[in-house]
Amino acid sequence: MPGSDIHINIVFEDILSASIAEKLLKSASNRYVVHRKYHGRGSGYIRSHITKFNEAARYHPYLILIDLDTTECAPILRNKLLPSGISENLILRIPVPEIEAWLLADHVGISKLIGISNHIVHRSPEQLPDPKKHLFSLVKRSCKRKIRESILPSQNSTAKIGPDYNAVLTTFVNEQWSISRACRRSYSLSRAIDALRRFASD
Repeated sequence: MPGSDIHINIVFEDILSASIAEKLLKSASNRYVVHRKYHGRGSGYIRSHITKFNEAARYHPYLILIDLDTTECAPILRNKLLPSGISENLILRIPVPEIEAWLLADHVGISKLIGISNHIVHRSPEQLPDPKKHLFSLVKRSCKRKIRESILPSQNSTAKIGPDYNAVLTTFVNEQWSISRACRRSYSLSRAIDALRRFASD
């Protein structure tokens, strides 16, 4: 029925990606309702289960977010993940090169969060080899101690992120992150929103 709710499952690498996936859906159409969430805890789970998700998508829509990382380009990664083709109900979107680039693309929002000038945020985050590393370099310049302690891993820790990295950035996504601003600096994000809007309008 035209205008009816679209109950969709989401598959993601981490909590931050989950919050972004839900915000994308809300921004794209008020028809989307999240049905189930599949926490991949990294890309390995998604890669090993994506064929099953693709098969399940014949009966229920899925949105999968998986970082490009070191793969050459999104089309190559899609072909590697699903060489036999993608179900028409599977929306596979690939942040280039990783989800943090989508956050950095809203240079105004991220600079306010960190407490720095937006002019020092990289203008083309998708061109960065390591957006998370750039994010860390910006946070190190922050005068906000709580932000530094939350996002940056401590010097004596083997952790790759700070203790409240996901919590702080998830709150940022939910309350401050502007998708419209970010789309101007992130082609892969703009394409993701377009894909979700097209799916909702079909």
